Amino acid sequence: MFYVIALERVTITKSFSETFEEGKIISRHKSQETADERWRTLQRKADYPERIAMIDAPYGHAVGDVVPSLVAQAKQERHERLGLSLARDLILQERGTPIERPDFFASWLEDLGLTVDELKAEFGERAAAKLDEEEAQRQEFAERMARINAIEANVSERSEITYSFPAVKGIQAGNEFYTAQIPFKCLVKLFRFDEDTLPPEARAQRHLNERRARDIADYILENRHEYVLPAITASVSSEMAFEGLQVSGAGARVGVLHIPMDAVMLINDGQHRRRGIELALESMPILGEETVCVTLFFDQGLKRSQQMFADINANAKKPSSSLSALYDQRDPFNGFVLDLLKEIPEFRSRVEFESGSVGPKSFKLWNLVSFKKFISNLTDLTKRSIVDYDEAYLRDAKEGVILFLEKARAHVPMWDLMLSGKISAQELREQYVVGHAVFLEALGLYGAEIVNKYLVYGKTEGVDRFEAMEKLENLVPDRTAPVWEGRCVVAGRMQKTSDGVKGTAATLMGLCGMALTPTVAETEMRVGSLLK
Repeated sequence: MFYVIALERVTITKSFSETFEEGKIISRHKSQETADERWRTLQRKADYPERIAMIDAPYGHAVGDVVPSLVAQAKQERHERLGLSLARDLILQERGTPIERPDFFASWLEDLGLTVDELKAEFGERAAAKLDEEEAQRQEFAERMARINAIEANVSERSEITYSFPAVKGIQAGNEFYTAQIPFKCLVKLFRFDEDTLPPEARAQRHLNERRARDIADYILENRHEYVLPAITASVSSEMAFEGLQVSGAGARVGVLHIPMDAVMLINDGQHRRRGIELALESMPILGEETVCVTLFFDQGLKRSQQMFADINANAKKPSSSLSALYDQRDPFNGFVLDLLKEIPEFRSRVEFESGSVGPKSFKLWNLVSFKKFISNLTDLTKRSIVDYDEAYLRDAKEGVILFLEKARAHVPMWDLMLSGKISAQELREQYVVGHAVFLEALGLYGAEIVNKYLVYGKTEGVDRFEAMEKLENLVPDRTAPVWEGRCVVAGRMQKTSDGVKGTAATLMGLCGMALTPTVAETEMRVGSLLK
């Protein structure tokens, strides 16, 4: 088990500030990777980053426990890591590589409380052995890569006599086209896209967005054994020869496609996939033998290529953000929210899972994306952070959310009528702010401190962690109420912006006598000054 602990008293600022005493366990994780990421994230948010450490220790401690023995272990491990690192720099200097920052070296050596001679005596032998081992590994890797490059060069020399790929022949609009399986390493070498230096009217593609290509590369690398890439469409400037094979039932449509070596293969649709594959290969060359489906047409000129691009993209419809969220099995936060909704059926029935927006006459109140944002605001859980928490914490978080929603239904004006169906969703949207996504997301920001106290301090007999919510009964829910103008209502129309959500949250916090969080306070100050 991997623990993130406070070595000394430290304050971490997220949506609110929290102080941890020496030896207190901040989080625990099953994998070192998630623990390391959590540790670095908390360091960025801490007033003294060096006071937070990650340590590998036996299972048996819970989040919130104070364990002095872990502090001692962490400090000893830090002493070992730093000592070996400084000894390594010292040995490299003796071998001819100067120390890059002597001032840092001297400062860290002072932190260790050692002299140079004492550093050599304690760590020198192990550091030298580690350096020798690394050098041997580098030499072995260089020899292996040299052998691989020699083999690839030999294979390439034989295979590039012709460009030949397994393919299937088809017919569209009376013209032959081919669908080929192209290895990644061939795709990036042979297929190109229009130069960015050309004006739009002289290209058959949009401008390449490097960030989008990097996202595709990251998707491939992060999902090495389960990624899916749609087919790429390309035009070939020369006539292609198709050699059909006699396969039963295929009618000579399955075979080998031969493309002249002097042909230009221009991508009409899929340039970002092609660039993403190229970036992925730079990080993981072993992917070079994997293939992507490429649909190949004979190039009939720029106008035809531009029309192909227009036709492909004009008939493509991106699924709604809610439907994408519903189907994304890889996102653990999606699973958390969907499981939560199963336990609160009256709320689940009011969530729109397919459309990106809720229609004016719909029975639904919020789409799935807005409800996810509400949960994220309320619990500080996200797609990235949820993996840092164990199952026990997530169960408590789910319970905290359910209790919060029960209290909201009891105390927020119109919510009980809304959920019981005694007032229509259409009427609610037309007359009140409480049935809109901007109010729901603001309610999440408002309730973050309440739910956090419930999670940190748990249930205490005689203490109601949700007592402050009773003051929400004094809320004026009408859209025409002056309190909402300039926040979630602008000129009589609902407004869902970041400032609108925070401004609405500020109103809820103020009504309940709660201190504003820093980001909400900053927005309220700016919005308030504009309203004045």
